Amino acid sequence: MKPHGKSPITSDYDEKVMFFRDVSPGPHETQLRFRLIHLWEAWNPVKKMLIGLEMLLIDEQANGDGNGTMHINILDS
Repeated sequence: MKPHGKSPITSDYDEKVMFFRDVSPGPHETQLRFRLIHLWEAWNPVKKMLIGLEMLLIDEQANGDGNGTMHINILDS
């Protein structure tokens, strides 16, 4: 990340931009543009292992009703 909290991604227009509503399983050759709102990591300090990871992402088309947001919760089993 660049200093002063600025995103390293350019805002140039790209015809291959994808939003959360367009995401489907399988490989894609496009950009997924979003803002990371919340990032939380849980580490086991004894074993020095990642226990869990939680992210809240919002894309450029978010409209306040939950569309355009994605909550990702990854737990190590």
